[in-house]
Amino acid sequence: MKNFVFLSPFLWDDPFEAMELDDKKVAWLLAVPISDAELQYALDRGVPELESILEANSIDMFDLNRSSVL
Repeated sequence: MKNFVFLSPFLWDDPFEAMELDDKKVAWLLAVPISDAELQYALDRGVPELESILEANSIDMFDLNRSSVL
């Protein structure tokens, strides 16, 4: 996996809320490794579609050698 997609955290039951600072807002994101095929899918169909497929397949995002879901 040589590509990454940044997603809202979905591993935890309680969502991470954005943090409001004096002059900025901080949103917490996960850097999820994805295959070339998954990257192309996201470019063609959109990140929300890819995110749905990744979640439906319960990917192990810590396994850089996992098989592509596509």
